[in-house]
Amino acid sequence: MWIYDTATVRFLAVNAATSRLYGWSEAELLTMTVYDLLPPEEAERLGKILARTMLPRTGPAHWRHRLRDGTLIDTEIISEPLTLDGRHVRVVLARDVTQQLRADAALRGSEQRYRTIVETAHEGIWLIDAESITTFVNPAMARMLGHTPEQMLGRPLHDFMDEEAREAADRNLERRRQGLAEQHDFRLRHRLGHDVWTLMMANPLFDEAGAYAGALAMVTDITERRRAELREHHRGAVMALVAGGAPLPAVLAAVVEMIEREQPGSLCSILLLDHSGTRLRMGAAPHLPAAYNAALDGLLIGPDVGSCGTAAFGCQRVVVESIATDPLWHDYRALAAAHGLAACWSEPILSRAGAVLGTFGVYRRQPHRPDEAETSVVAAAAQMAAIAIERQQADEALRESQKMESLGTLAGGIAHDFNNILGAILGNLNLLQQEQALDGPAQARLGQIHRSALRARALVHQILAFSRRQPHVLMNQPLRPLVEEALALLRASLPAGVRLDTVFADEPLPVCTDATQMQQVLMNLCSNAWHALPGDLGRIEVGLAPALLDEGQARRLGGLRVGPHAHLWVKDTGTGMDEVTRARIFEPFFTTKPVGEGTGLGLAVVHGIVTEHQGAISVDSAPGRGSTFHLYLPLSEGAQAAAAVPAPGVAPVAVATGQHILCVDDDEVMLLTDEGLLAHLGYQVSTQADGQSALEALRAAPGRFDLVVSDYNMPGLSGLDLARELAALRPELPVIICSGYITDELQHEARALGVRGLVHKENTVEELGPMVQRVLGGAH
Repeated sequence: MWIYDTATVRFLAVNAATSRLYGWSEAELLTMTVYDLLPPEEAERLGKILARTMLPRTGPAHWRHRLRDGTLIDTEIISEPLTLDGRHVRVVLARDVTQQLRADAALRGSEQRYRTIVETAHEGIWLIDAESITTFVNPAMARMLGHTPEQMLGRPLHDFMDEEAREAADRNLERRRQGLAEQHDFRLRHRLGHDVWTLMMANPLFDEAGAYAGALAMVTDITERRRAELREHHRGAVMALVAGGAPLPAVLAAVVEMIEREQPGSLCSILLLDHSGTRLRMGAAPHLPAAYNAALDGLLIGPDVGSCGTAAFGCQRVVVESIATDPLWHDYRALAAAHGLAACWSEPILSRAGAVLGTFGVYRRQPHRPDEAETSVVAAAAQMAAIAIERQQADEALRESQKMESLGTLAGGIAHDFNNILGAILGNLNLLQQEQALDGPAQARLGQIHRSALRARALVHQILAFSRRQPHVLMNQPLRPLVEEALALLRASLPAGVRLDTVFADEPLPVCTDATQMQQVLMNLCSNAWHALPGDLGRIEVGLAPALLDEGQARRLGGLRVGPHAHLWVKDTGTGMDEVTRARIFEPFFTTKPVGEGTGLGLAVVHGIVTEHQGAISVDSAPGRGSTFHLYLPLSEGAQAAAAVPAPGVAPVAVATGQHILCVDDDEVMLLTDEGLLAHLGYQVSTQADGQSALEALRAAPGRFDLVVSDYNMPGLSGLDLARELAALRPELPVIICSGYITDELQHEARALGVRGLVHKENTVEELGPMVQRVLGGAH
């Protein structure tokens, strides 16, 4: 307690309890004002109160006070005015209520938390009294049975179950009265009349005297689990048919009969969408009238074609409670009535990608509207039918794939042989074009033939790519032209709302790369960026700049070498990725796309290609902030000079000094072509038609020849076999191998045997002369 002067607000008297509470001595307090106890906001409040006229007794009121150590406490203040020695004073009683307020707040918070838990719990909570009358249910329990909590309060437990369940409930309640708590499955009745299966944990309640006072149950809806168990049983039987290779009609008939057993009174059919995507064909309907099935076979789908035709057209469930009155059945009402069909609903059968495969129709002979349980079971059956249909389609696709693989092998073989022909054509054209005696018109016609032959060569490259027989070729070349070429292709396919910007440095940034693979990487990243843009609206930025990696940066990027690199990035303004997704994007088969819209191989392939190029890839992304993929490729030296290719059809001038070359090829035309090209360049040329004859000639005169140019694919001794024999006979003799199909394996074996060079047969005109000149120039 204290007394203070209302004019000066100074303490006039304080008791010991005040001193103990606030931490100042009585003497110290008598030198202070009430304001010294108050934080700023409370001081302002006191000032406003004191500005008024003399106030009567006040309180109890809540104030915040400051202790000597600065701690703020909550106090309850009662204040009463007095007149003392002619001065207006107030007597104040102060009580520390800090702990009480905290306890009250904690209690309110606890009550609120428990109330929130009960009100928002997914499980039902049900309380009954000793007479089995409902005294409390939470919203989840009420929703489970199709009621509101108010609708259930005050009603007996028996109101929410059928007669059979009531008898089971009475037996259960007798055990509650005996003090037994139990967990068991129990069947309740929904407001709309269907069963709700629950898992119920019931506990008895007793009053202070030990008398039974009711029960508390925690209730979990397991209806869907029950249905799923039943569906899984039937699914197993159907899948056994699928796995056993049963014909599709037999599998579909089993699915239909499964639903007819589960839903007595139903007559079911499965109709399949034909290859045109416009008509439904009969798949299975074992118990519908044959005449009715025949009439529906070939049904043209549309927006008002009964239940099945409309469901297939709109790709959604169509329920017709009464065929006799529903406008969808206007054109088919008489047909249905003739066969005693009164109601029908149809579920579309969808592929994993969401495409319509057919419809699952359920008929009744009386008007009927299916409940949620019925539609759920039929939807599951439609999924089983989809699996069987897609299995058949997959089998057909496999057969088609095997056929295409055979065609690819055949095409690759034809292309390989055609390379020999093209090499001979282009080689002889080159020789003819250098004939001075040919007049202008003849040269023009040869030029047309040459252009046609080059087109044929490009076609062969496409065929080899189709048959997966085109090897990857790493070449030193500037990166920017490859990027610009890929983006030129990409721009044509981007939606109008997607803006593609480029930020390119002026430097050429030469790298050792396979052009096709690098463009595949860029197209893949840009395609992903596009698909990340919401609503096909946004911006993609592709940039290219030099980057000098220090030791720390190189280490963070997975151990790249320190030094100059090309930095290629693809940035989008899309949805971005969270940390979990970002950590897995380069895993094979990981995808964030819906089923049927992605394999998950794209970024894994990108990562593999970049790694093969001795580079690294990283990504910056966050939800709502887009993504930026960074590629770092080591720069190479002298790429521009190495990338230069002689113009097609123009052989470089060789400085030949009469070196003797042995040409070996089982193709006579190709052999004569090689001979003509090399002789024209000033070399002495001998020829052999097979590897064995060439080997014998070399054994007869080992020092006669300066170079061997051999075909790779020959009967008997191949070009590699010949090179192997020559390595033992005359190791210093250089060998060049020509092939219409240069694989990575061939390159590896050739290097191991010391073969000096490989020539693509279709590029004989461009490659053979320079290769021979380089090899012989290095040998002498």
